[in-house]
Amino acid sequence: MMTKRQGLAAQIRMLCVAAAGLWLAAAGPAFAAGAGLALIYRGPGACDGCPEAAGVVASRVGLKVRYVSGPEITPELLSRAAVYIQGGGEDVMDIRRSLTDAQVTWLKDYIAGGGRYWGICAGGYFAGKSIDDDGDGVGLQLFKGDAAGYSPYEASMEQVIWNGVPRWMYLQEAPHFVLAPGSRAEVTATYEGGEVAALLAPYGRGWISLSGPHPEATEEWLELDDLEDPGLAPPQLADDMLRALLARK
Repeated sequence: MMTKRQGLAAQIRMLCVAAAGLWLAAAGPAFAAGAGLALIYRGPGACDGCPEAAGVVASRVGLKVRYVSGPEITPELLSRAAVYIQGGGEDVMDIRRSLTDAQVTWLKDYIAGGGRYWGICAGGYFAGKSIDDDGDGVGLQLFKGDAAGYSPYEASMEQVIWNGVPRWMYLQEAPHFVLAPGSRAEVTATYEGGEVAALLAPYGRGWISLSGPHPEATEEWLELDDLEDPGLAPPQLADDMLRALLARK
């Protein structure tokens, strides 16, 4: 049974979350216009080198980069961001556990208020309804549908139809995206079997861009995994993906 003290504490927490949401909504036009700052998650669950690879892309398109972990994510910091980037990861559940329920709410409020979310591989899983194929863990639920496993854990190269052009891309336990009826998502890439590999979708007044493959992967990634290079997609692919997200109104 909840005591009066526990009940009061719960009410205070709810009021704090609500106030933070109103603060983000009020700040919406400022960060919707883009403050030139990319917040990139680099905390528990992120894979080695993945945040930094996304940071290289963000820098190339002219954004300032700040790497963050769970405790650093606040409404004030989010309000100054042009985009929040959730890159590749070893364990999406660890990423979710690193964030409090309040921080998840702040992140969703930031996007809904006019912010941007770029999710790559693990960031794509995290954006879905559930975190894994067994339905364990609640994702951010940023689009109408869910992310599901596509490729095995072992790294591989696969041809992906990206904006109508076949591209060789790096995959490692990559998701595909299952869109529910009525989804407003725009499919920007598909796998060889027609599964959705990348998408762009509105969320409230903001936008999300998700990719199962790694457009930010470099030739060094292939060397580390002993993969032959059949003609890795050029870096411009990742740059264009991020620019397209930032340009959406």
